[in-house]
Amino acid sequence: MSDQGWRADPTGRHELRYFDGAWTPHVSDHGRPSADPDGAAQLAAHGAVLPPPAPRGTPISSMPGWQQGPWPTSQPLTNGLAIAALVVGIVGACFGLIPLSFFLALPLGILGLIFGIVSWRKARRGAPRKGMAISGVVLGAVAITLGVIGAVIVNNAVDDLKDTFDDLGPADEGDFEVSLTSCGPNDSGYGEATGVIENTSNREQNFWITIYFVQNGTRVGQADDYIQDLGSGDSAQFEARGFDEVADSAECEVNVE
Repeated sequence: MSDQGWRADPTGRHELRYFDGAWTPHVSDHGRPSADPDGAAQLAAHGAVLPPPAPRGTPISSMPGWQQGPWPTSQPLTNGLAIAALVVGIVGACFGLIPLSFFLALPLGILGLIFGIVSWRKARRGAPRKGMAISGVVLGAVAITLGVIGAVIVNNAVDDLKDTFDDLGPADEGDFEVSLTSCGPNDSGYGEATGVIENTSNREQNFWITIYFVQNGTRVGQADDYIQDLGSGDSAQFEARGFDEVADSAECEVNVE
């Protein structure tokens, strides 16, 4: 009859240990198998072999061939990092799905990936929770991906918003050229100015044109006109009419925004 099979663990570290001619790392506690290579190495170092069959209930320490310790004490392999990897990976992936929270998804994803890889390596050496470790690696990678995608989307949105404000903001002096055709009082005595504005920028623009009427160094009135959606390189005529009476001798200042 073969002596191979599950026997009480001589080290006392676990409930059962498998014997196949020598003590193996395969152990079991309350029906849950795991691995304990350190215990097997200790048994091999102490020369512990399977004693001959003994009556049921006989203490292992009283069986022939048993070598009494002292056995080095150590805790069974644990894998708390696998749980941490799973939790951090889940939280990171959730943050990656929430707008504007990508900055949290990215570092959490990196942590989840690192924890998952370390705990996965421990699981390959016999530690439990291999599935959690793998899930942590996968979810960490997902969180990193979502974080990068979120960063790209937000960056593009900021660039678009900046372009929009550039179009709505004051025009740069190099974006236009203005020439006045007439400037002074109209038939009713109110300030009026006409002219041409050219869009010299490389994009479509809107221009708000303000003409200030100046007399003796003092602004005595103004007139405005608005040119919308003027294409790059295009020109448009403007006609600015005010509601202030000005003299024929008034000079004109042009302001474009």
